[in-house]
Amino acid sequence: MVVPLDVVGLQNKIIAHPEYIEDLLNDMGFEHIVDRGNYYSFQNIGGDNPKAVVIYKDNLRYENFSHGLHGSIFTLIMETKNCSFPESLKYVSYTLGIQAENIKIILPFGGFYKQLIQEQSDEIVTLKAYSEDDLPDKNSLSWKYLKDGVSLQVQQLCGIRYSHEDNAILTPIYDIEHRLVGCKARNNDPDVDLAHRWYMYIPYKKTNVVYGMDLNYKFILQHETGILFEAEKSVMQCLSFDLRIGMAIGGHSFSKQQVRLIKMMNIKTIIVAFDQDLNEEEIIYESRKLLINTQNYSNRVFYIYDREGIYMPKGSKLSPSDQGKDIFLKLLKNCKYEVFSNG
Repeated sequence: MVVPLDVVGLQNKIIAHPEYIEDLLNDMGFEHIVDRGNYYSFQNIGGDNPKAVVIYKDNLRYENFSHGLHGSIFTLIMETKNCSFPESLKYVSYTLGIQAENIKIILPFGGFYKQLIQEQSDEIVTLKAYSEDDLPDKNSLSWKYLKDGVSLQVQQLCGIRYSHEDNAILTPIYDIEHRLVGCKARNNDPDVDLAHRWYMYIPYKKTNVVYGMDLNYKFILQHETGILFEAEKSVMQCLSFDLRIGMAIGGHSFSKQQVRLIKMMNIKTIIVAFDQDLNEEEIIYESRKLLINTQNYSNRVFYIYDREGIYMPKGSKLSPSDQGKDIFLKLLKNCKYEVFSNG
């Protein structure tokens, strides 16, 4: 049986053993690797500047000064190996000989990650994986989703399909490693009441998944910004806007596991874009869970709320992405507020 990787545990293992960074760089073919205390510097493959790229030991952030690129060590692997984020995790595990079940989180030298690792040291959450054969073939897409602003290309990318037998639109749910861990269904019968419109086609614990992270990880790190929605469809709408920084949590409350996954990306800006039927105080309370404020690092967390009801009716169950790209960009510009810690 293949045991899924604990992403945060794998990341923290490298931080606790910074010599692993040099092992990975050597394996990928980088040269002029120099340990400079808090970071490694090295040369682009085929380049001539020996200090063109750096990776910081305490957060695995990388900067490519020659090419204007940045992200994490996993971003560097994706760019160098031309692979996906899940494939980069497998590459690290294989190259370093770290088996998922043997990953032990060790508190590294003090600094950036000490507080985060303490926050994230809950037991590993392993979701059951399913086969694509457990779903109907991708032989038809959803015209309703197309009408709601999700392009056919994005539906194909996200694996949307239609079950004629159940008269339902199916949304497969993938974890950060792009394993199929569940599936949501939307009953397409207009006479079905709202309470029974959505149901689990393949049951899963939604509080253990951040939808869209597997697809958008690289782009979120490049932009250093992530947008958190309630619904998976909002992520697809953003993809249809050519905006690849969306994720969804399947509700309006962040679980410990979801906070753990979001914080491990180490991004500077997080925007919470929940449905507008919540009151502002509830959104602020949830948004505060994503704040990072340590001695060496802090992020900024914002939320979207249309206080005057200019773009979205007050109390509406609409998502900020439901009314198209133009309205969404106006909400980002005019209805975005920063949250701060209670302290």
